Amino acid sequence: MKRNTIRTTVATVAMLSLALAGCSAKATGSQDNTTTGGLKTGPGVTDTTITVGSLATTTGPAAVVGKDVVEGQQLALKQVNDAGGVCHRQLKIELRDTAFDPQRAVAAYHELEPSVAGFSQLFGSAPTAALISSVESDKVLTIPAGFSADLLGYQHLQIAGGAYDIDMINGTFWFANKAGLKAGDKVGHVYIAGEGGQNSLAGSKFAAQKLGLEIVPQEISPTATDVTAQVSALKAAGVKAVLITGIPAALASFVGVAAATGFKVPILATAPSFAPPLMATPVAPALETIYVASPLPSVASDSTGVKDFVTAYKAQYPSGTPSQATLIGSVMFKMLVSGLQDACKANDLSRDGITNAFRKISRFDTGLGTSYDFTNPKKAPSNSTYILQPSKTTVGGLKEIQSATTATALAEYLASKK
Repeated sequence: MKRNTIRTTVATVAMLSLALAGCSAKATGSQDNTTTGGLKTGPGVTDTTITVGSLATTTGPAAVVGKDVVEGQQLALKQVNDAGGVCHRQLKIELRDTAFDPQRAVAAYHELEPSVAGFSQLFGSAPTAALISSVESDKVLTIPAGFSADLLGYQHLQIAGGAYDIDMINGTFWFANKAGLKAGDKVGHVYIAGEGGQNSLAGSKFAAQKLGLEIVPQEISPTATDVTAQVSALKAAGVKAVLITGIPAALASFVGVAAATGFKVPILATAPSFAPPLMATPVAPALETIYVASPLPSVASDSTGVKDFVTAYKAQYPSGTPSQATLIGSVMFKMLVSGLQDACKANDLSRDGITNAFRKISRFDTGLGTSYDFTNPKKAPSNSTYILQPSKTTVGGLKEIQSATTATALAEYLASKK
């Protein structure tokens, strides 16, 4: 059974989505057609270009991560176009800043949808939840910049790695051993409200049950920047360790307040919770003691693919700093490109042709040491998790502590979700 995805908190946005869908210019761009050369095409495809949409976050509370995702996508765009594009066509990105706001995302989606072949990113759990029904009805292949398992099971939506629950399970098993946690110990989990946070919490609860630990949950707003109350609550509860799923500002607040109040416990955060600019803040020393569970390796990895990525990034952004979000942005864009390339081989760049080609890809090489399988929409394309640690002296602000790892108990968890 498909997971529940549209929470009541975004119901009004979903209604707005439907209203705008009825007003969108379907007649001008969303119908398939056939070129004189026999190639079946759809929205966003001309004789010279293929246009894709990007519902990004370059302002607002998550901009520090969102801007990096955009840089990764722009880097991948240049690489693809320099190599000749796709189907003898250059690719183009139409970007709109949603500022992490579901209503802005809905409006931007319906502005762009009639004239794009797919969406190379849809940033934010709430914006994604508000647009899932539109993505499916419009049959537009979309790569969300999020990893909630609630985004699985959709034909035209594909996450770019292991889901939050997978990373939390793999990460917690590794973390429990590293932190010396024992059966009966309490572990706090600070998590954002919404599908992503709930998904992460489901993973931590499963791991805790298997390890004999007790999770003490603390929900925060998706845009929370002050979590002083949560620090106090977990300190009073006597937790021996803390898990964090939030935006970078929330992570910075937690480790800063914890350090200032003498609350010294091991911390494991999910990848979107961290951003390299945090290492230039006063909380950097405290951050260097925590761990990060990530579906992708560190940009400081010794793998050839990652080194090539960093070299290309520095050439395009000489004053920039690559990050996990930059890596993810690049992978997301290349995922969409892989569908376009295979659709071209099938002589069908219509909406259905792109998704059908994408769903036949069983081994997509990320170029970073891992591969993804897109054939089953109900499954995450990868079940591996890297363990990283913040470091001021490492490119991207993260060093790799543990290469791709998968907890033995994960198979039982995934089987229970079928």
